[in-house]
Amino acid sequence: MTLSYICLLKLTCRHKIFNADWTIDGQVQHKSLFKMIKNTYEQCGENVHSAYKDNAAVMEGSFAGRFFPAPQGNEYR
Repeated sequence: MTLSYICLLKLTCRHKIFNADWTIDGQVQHKSLFKMIKNTYEQCGENVHSAYKDNAAVMEGSFAGRFFPAPQGNEYR
């Protein structure tokens, strides 16, 4: 078995799981897990620039500070 074949098998299995029928707390769900995830984007995706392309997404970020190591000890604070 080659590595690429193993990766293909893992990808196929993962897609089957995400597209499977779901029952949560005894209630049959009308959407697959993948459709549930996409529904979140459809309902509130205003800050999403790109989604579901090559298993990645690009979202709007916010401004935040950066962590830098302290000059003595190189610990992040």
